[in-house]
Amino acid sequence: QNLRIYGNTAIINGAHTFAGVEVLGGATLSHSPATADAEYRLDLTITDTLWITAGAQIDVSGRGYLCGRTVGNTTVGGATGWSGGSYGGLGDAVNGGTNAVYGDYHTPAERGSGGGNASAGGGLVRLTAGAAIVDGVLRANGADGGCNAGGGSGGGILLEVGTLSGGGTIVANGGNGGGGGGCLGGPGGGGRIAVYYDVLDGFDVTAQVSAHGGENSNNPDAAVGTVYLKQNSGEGVLRLDSHGAATGGWTPLGMATESAFVVDHLVISGTNVIAAPEHDMPIQANNVSILSHGMLTHRAATTDQEYSLRMTVANTLTIATDATIDVSNRGYLAGRTVGNTTVGGATGWSGG
Repeated sequence: QNLRIYGNTAIINGAHTFAGVEVLGGATLSHSPATADAEYRLDLTITDTLWITAGAQIDVSGRGYLCGRTVGNTTVGGATGWSGGSYGGLGDAVNGGTNAVYGDYHTPAERGSGGGNASAGGGLVRLTAGAAIVDGVLRANGADGGCNAGGGSGGGILLEVGTLSGGGTIVANGGNGGGGGGCLGGPGGGGRIAVYYDVLDGFDVTAQVSAHGGENSNNPDAAVGTVYLKQNSGEGVLRLDSHGAATGGWTPLGMATESAFVVDHLVISGTNVIAAPEHDMPIQANNVSILSHGMLTHRAATTDQEYSLRMTVANTLTIATDATIDVSNRGYLAGRTVGNTTVGGATGWSGG
């Protein structure tokens, strides 16, 4: 059967199959907002065509995990204080801490995390279609934080399609932090998007798909999330890209449970777009491109842990003239030396 939504809002939870889906005339298709006891997703298999007209939207913004909650719908490890939530990119920590990033950039399957004190993360959309015409918006943004409250992280979007066309956008941006008038609140980190396609018919996936971090004029901005783009017969490209939007923090590569970060083509692009392995593990890539003031680095050493950047690129490493691989000031702390010990370290006002 076909589903046509015109000029109103429809809620669909869970997995369903349709021949075609049309979202028309300013209509909105969404899923229910998460509660402390339940989480939801919009999961559609469309055998023919998905059509979102200009002014219409599939929008699950602010329908992910509630404030202070994170993956697994728990407060354990969630954002605290006035911090922004994290999913693909880190939220900004204010008067507390943000949660760790989570999930697989290849196949987003989680909702976004709530910020501290107020806002929810973005929800989860998983769509499979023969063709998709996106002239409107497919959106899973985090909710904005109020005064002294963090923004929610962007949510998750997985789109698997034969032909993708249209002049609209696909976004899973972090919510803005509560600011202005002396208020503080950390912005939420970007979410995770993966788009698999056979053919692009006028749809520019590098420009029309984004997972930006949220912003706040009184605090540092949050980090970008992940956008994975794969033509089914070609190379998979993981993009960490601000598209010129304000950006801060850093985007971890990989998860704490992984022994290596494996990627086909990694692209890091944009002023203050900074990426580093989540922990001390190697990067294994076919191609790496660092562009437009982007930076690849490793985490800074602490008194308990040291880090390094170890990377194997099978084909091409590209570093644009305005981009960097930079590990400056990330080695042993003051007075410490090899082995991360103070024994034998520099003393007084001596150099290292």
